[in-house]
Amino acid sequence: LVTGVQTCALPIFEVLKMWVDERDINKIPIIVSALNQILSGSHMITRSYGTKVTWQDKVLRDTSEIRGVRNQAIETVQKMLINKNQLFAKAGIEISRGIGKSMLGSHLPLEKQFIVEKELIIETLSSLVSSNNDLEIISLSIDLLFHWWARDDGISDKAEAVLLAIKDSPKLTIYRSLAS
Repeated sequence: LVTGVQTCALPIFEVLKMWVDERDINKIPIIVSALNQILSGSHMITRSYGTKVTWQDKVLRDTSEIRGVRNQAIETVQKMLINKNQLFAKAGIEISRGIGKSMLGSHLPLEKQFIVEKELIIETLSSLVSSNNDLEIISLSIDLLFHWWARDDGISDKAEAVLLAIKDSPKLTIYRSLAS
């Protein structure tokens, strides 16, 4: 059963996934912007009252509709991570960093959903780093996994397992030294 929120979002995801499949790098900023908004932990709302404007962070409730939309977004990010064009993989890593991000801190209604989403991304990153020779992609993946491991928010064991499985090489060490 598809509900109102999902009915509106489904055509958007079809377009985003089509752009990922087409590997049109000109669409990457649009894809990143859309998925960052969908996967954030809260959303900035502006309201104007005459001559005054107020900003407020709005937290989404944990509903099946919201989870369904977020799941579609995560599927799109996973497609980006495994895309043959490395620019899409880099953008997917960038988007993943923003999962659940909020100005309101932690303990949001969707906190458990954020953990599930990050676990799915960790699984995809595990495959990505084991089969990828691009030092930048591996380095960006390490940075993201290390960030999630350090936060210790329910996924640190899974992030640590992938970090420990990454084969260190002199090339990777040199790349990471020069890139930082």
